Amino acid sequence: MTGILHPQEFDQSIDNINQAWKRTFVEKIIYSIFWLSFLLGFIIFIVGIALTTVATKAVWIALIATGTGLHIVTYCIIFFVIAWINGLRRRRLTEAINAKSMKYSTQRQIPTKWRLNVYTYTTPGGNYGRNVHVVYSVSSIIWTSYILLKQCQYFD
Repeated sequence: MTGILHPQEFDQSIDNINQAWKRTFVEKIIYSIFWLSFLLGFIIFIVGIALTTVATKAVWIALIATGTGLHIVTYCIIFFVIAWINGLRRRRLTEAINAKSMKYSTQRQIPTKWRLNVYTYTTPGGNYGRNVHVVYSVSSIIWTSYILLKQCQYFD
């Protein structure tokens, strides 16, 4: 991007885009609540099992059932919450990139366009014999005298 953007301006743009990808405070709290309820369900289940020899049958059955129910319900809900939060993060990222693209396409003599690229690939290992990786990159397309230059900036 030499000659089109000042290096500090480019770094600031990438920092702003990376900031849009970070989890917000509310998202962190939501994750924490779900993981704590998941852990709480497991602890209640273990306490119920530990009390099988000491407490009455109604008490330990209630604890085991409550712990199992909380654990299973949280486990089912967390997948939807993770998908929802990742969708919000991806939308913020796309909006930040579109805002930068609009800024640089209207303020520069040389037209540029920024866009988000998402690549998914798998590698052997992990759950079910494969790991799924998602790579996000920002491409900047620069039109100069009918020559298309493309530069990618990868980030996590």
